[in-house]
Amino acid sequence: MLLLDRVQAEIAGPGSAERYLACLALAGHPGDARILADAWQAGVAYLVSLNQKHILNHPEFTNLLPYEIGAPGDFLQKFRESLEANGY
Repeated sequence: MLLLDRVQAEIAGPGSAERYLACLALAGHPGDARILADAWQAGVAYLVSLNQKHILNHPEFTNLLPYEIGAPGDFLQKFRESLEANGY
């Protein structure tokens, strides 16, 4: 719970139809496009995913979307580095 509190987790609504279609063109998979669009709409800084096949093995997404994407371990490493850099 402390981690969720620190990252200020929240539940966001669905992405717009335009963002969904843009993400569908990128991902080619409706379910994954919905996740990518919803994250974009929510203004996330980082999307954590376990989906190797459709999301994590596509590094070009990070260049085309306004947020980073990584596995849980990648996120935890960045989060730890951020805490250390800020004196925690």
